[in-house]
Amino acid sequence: EAHTIGAVVLSPAQFGEIKHWHNRLAHVHDAQLPPGETVLGATSSALAEAQATYGSASPSVAVVDGLLSAAALEAALEFAMRSTVWWDSKAGYLGTYARAEGGTFSGGE
Repeated sequence: EAHTIGAVVLSPAQFGEIKHWHNRLAHVHDAQLPPGETVLGATSSALAEAQATYGSASPSVAVVDGLLSAAALEAALEFAMRSTVWWDSKAGYLGTYARAEGGTFSGGE
């Protein structure tokens, strides 16, 4: 019986070649910050303001521009591009789901 993956139809033999890797967490890239770089880009006053806004807003929502440093954003992008954790692709969305095999990452727009 043929297997359909997205728009690709695979024969049983073709699927047999990839079935152990398809929809599995195969590689998690160890993206790291350069020495001396920090994760936070926002100031402590900006974080305090966001906490106050979150606590008093209804619904509880806060926006912190510049929360992550440029180095942290680069590391996050490197992780996302080099790791095989993405199992779902929809218009405007890239995501994954928790799986018994160990995939515990989630993605978003």
